[in-house]
Amino acid sequence: MKTFPETQDTIEGNAIQKANYIKEQYGLDCFADDTGLEVEALDGAPGVISARYAGPQRNAEDNMNAVLDELKSKDNRSAQFKTVIALQFQGKRITFEGICKGEITKIK
Repeated sequence: MKTFPETQDTIEGNAIQKANYIKEQYGLDCFADDTGLEVEALDGAPGVISARYAGPQRNAEDNMNAVLDELKSKDNRSAQFKTVIALQFQGKRITFEGICKGEITKIK
């Protein structure tokens, strides 16, 4: 599986970086996305590093457990998933953002 660069410090930046990479490497119009979980009590973390929050192994269960561990003593469990899509088309770049709000439930 081909991986694309994700070195930006924002979700939007990573989406743009990936779309730019395809345009520069292959000359193709395209769209690319990046998504992150933003937890209010964690000051927006894990955010842009959601996939590697618990380490470079990019293990979803490890990431989930890291977030839950940090939230153990927190009452505010508000969170949101944020996705940004960057479209490279005919020399123009357009970005789209979607947010799904919710909360992290407690484990019983």
